[in-house]
Amino acid sequence: MRWGSACAISALGCLCALVASDAPMAAEWSGDASASLRQEYNDNILMTAGPHNPVLGNTASSWFTMKMLDDLFQMKATALLEYTAYIGESGLNTTNYDLVLSPVYTTGRATWKLDGEMKQDVTLGSELKETGVVLTRDQRRLLSASPSWSWSFTERTSVQLQYQFMDVRYPGSNPGLVDYEAQLVTMTGSLSATEKDTMTASLQYIDYRASSIGLQSQDYGAQIGIKHAFSETVSGELSGGADHNVTNFGAGALFTTNREWGWLLNGSLQQQSEVMLLTGGVSQQILPSGGGYLVQTQHLSGLVRRELFQPLTAFVSADAYWTSALGIKSVPDSQYYTVSTGLSWRLKEHWTLDATYRYGRSDYQHAPQAIESNAVYWRIAYNSPDKIFSP
Repeated sequence: MRWGSACAISALGCLCALVASDAPMAAEWSGDASASLRQEYNDNILMTAGPHNPVLGNTASSWFTMKMLDDLFQMKATALLEYTAYIGESGLNTTNYDLVLSPVYTTGRATWKLDGEMKQDVTLGSELKETGVVLTRDQRRLLSASPSWSWSFTERTSVQLQYQFMDVRYPGSNPGLVDYEAQLVTMTGSLSATEKDTMTASLQYIDYRASSIGLQSQDYGAQIGIKHAFSETVSGELSGGADHNVTNFGAGALFTTNREWGWLLNGSLQQQSEVMLLTGGVSQQILPSGGGYLVQTQHLSGLVRRELFQPLTAFVSADAYWTSALGIKSVPDSQYYTVSTGLSWRLKEHWTLDATYRYGRSDYQHAPQAIESNAVYWRIAYNSPDKIFSP
């Protein structure tokens, strides 16, 4: 285990022990457990233009959540375990997990928080959804620790400082993926000008290192924004700014430095009622990727979810990504589009049956043809009620 990973785990454990030691014994504890079975048909699970076979996948999942709450301290711990077996292609079976620990300690005007996570997942699931980049299908191991501190100067003004460390490894020997470490620092100030309007200003720094290929990239960004509540059911936010990227790549006579300016954007609109949820978003962000570089991702998203009648809910969602590599001119720009639609039927109070269809399309600059994928899922899930108890 690398030095940075060990430091992240140590910091997580020390803070949890510190705040837990001060927590009163009269805290309220609760927990719940869930499980699901899912079957999937996918005609191009590898998202490749080469020869491929359709597959049938069967997934068993279970997860458990524990919460502790008192006047000053609260903690949430979540554990997920998932196994998937495929028929039709060899070498696709996966075992995934996600362990999350989030303690929060509040005293006076200050709030201390720590989000720690250990995860193993599949690149063409989580990383594709985050960045919009269609990388080679492989497992990803993520270790993340993110402490944050916020201070309220008055009822209307506050500041937050957040640090995040990420260590990402790809255990397979696929040449299309590169292990990396990333550090993100964000400082945000907010002012509630009115009951409906909040102004924000933030500074961001990203340090990305892919040591195996000799790449190091830093990105400096600044944004200002506003959050506005149009009514009790409609709210939105909009922020924008600029960023400056410096990328160093190679060694010796092949060493190069690339500098470029860009812009940042984050906008969203949401309307929610008792029977319907409508959301839309637009953004341009700088994100770490497993390709061995930072990416600039433009993302458009939309979701409509409506309760048709008491036990049945329908949804339609769509996402479009336009991505480009920062500092590496040899990597072509790419686009990824996906549309999903489905139904969710509440069989009983704690039982749900879902059915979903998803279409995906990937385009690369100068590529001779697009890559398409069709997938159909059905899932049955059990969600237990919260069990409240005292230690």
